[in-house]
Amino acid sequence: MKKLGTSILITCLSNATGKTLSQMFANDVGLHFACCKDILEYNLFDSATMLEKCGIEYLKKREREIVRAITEYENALIYVDYDTYQENEALFKTIHPNIYLHVPKNRVSAKDGLNKIAYEDRDIYLSKQADIKVNVSGSGENDFKKLLSEIGKEL
Repeated sequence: MKKLGTSILITCLSNATGKTLSQMFANDVGLHFACCKDILEYNLFDSATMLEKCGIEYLKKREREIVRAITEYENALIYVDYDTYQENEALFKTIHPNIYLHVPKNRVSAKDGLNKIAYEDRDIYLSKQADIKVNVSGSGENDFKKLLSEIGKEL
């Protein structure tokens, strides 16, 4: 395990499961909760117009600036979806522990923007990046208790 930082990072291929468990965990341990996707959407509220008028390079630059600011949060639990993590991997490397919530393939839905073919590659990628991997069911049944138990063993 890499050294502990001032914040915790959680990733998951099921955004509904990841965001819900991250919020619960943050509340339980008294950390501020930050969802990268929500913060990006708030700060780039009209990203389609920005893309149209300013171009993709400008939009990506603004996204990186916002993500960089998020990675500097202290006493926070930061939840990040796969795409944002993968595009900004170097920025997230400073946050420890990096926890990957592994959800079975059959529990990842089309709402997560993931086809079943990409699941395998993304699962391997996030598993390699993580300091801690926690297998959760994705159904909500005892996932939070399992998360607390597994993290307690690792820390």
